[in-house]
Amino acid sequence: MEQELDAAAPVLTAPPRRVPKFDEFSESSGMNRLQKSFYQRVFLPSLLAGDPVDVQGRPGYGEVLLFELRQQHLTAPVKARRTLESYIAAYAGRYLHWNAHKTLADFHFSEGNWLIVIESGGTA
Repeated sequence: MEQELDAAAPVLTAPPRRVPKFDEFSESSGMNRLQKSFYQRVFLPSLLAGDPVDVQGRPGYGEVLLFELRQQHLTAPVKARRTLESYIAAYAGRYLHWNAHKTLADFHFSEGNWLIVIESGGTA
């Protein structure tokens, strides 16, 4: 996650791909080889490049991203928040992970942006 995204609403433009099934992420079991390969070689690079791939309803990839961004937020809060904002903009109304807005609200709160959290009703 070295690159920084412009949070200005990228859209899903990458051509459809075969997406390995990944319905749920567990910190203890992680990802299998196919899921990890897709995440590292396709999902994350396409999101960071502003050309997000269609994950065909597989929520596990979003779960992994949220998990990684929560960890990154401890050391690089602005970068993590901007990546999360780009993820939300790219996948809103499609395959956005259900917990993405809550995570964004948590980021804003921990950064002292309480007004944003209050105005959004806790869903930043």
